[in-house]
Amino acid sequence: MRYSPSASDALNYANDFSTIFKAVNWNTVGAEPTEVLPYSSSGLTIVVRAERLPPSAEALRDALRIYGIEAEVARDRSSLCGSSNFALAVTKP
Repeated sequence: MRYSPSASDALNYANDFSTIFKAVNWNTVGAEPTEVLPYSSSGLTIVVRAERLPPSAEALRDALRIYGIEAEVARDRSSLCGSSNFALAVTKP
């Protein structure tokens, strides 16, 4: 989980997502600040290491869509994913 520290409530939103992920037994890394995030009109970007979305990232994207939230998908160009298959980036509330 990455968030933009310059966005007003991004840390709170990132922590909320982290709590949800832990509640459904996903292995997660806590919210970490970074200024190098892809832009998304919704404020959420699913950043992936591979060409395609891994099944877990696809499930997250689809679950967000159920609630009318559209997350952009971007290729990881700044090593935001680390050793994970994907990262959720929160850039603004």
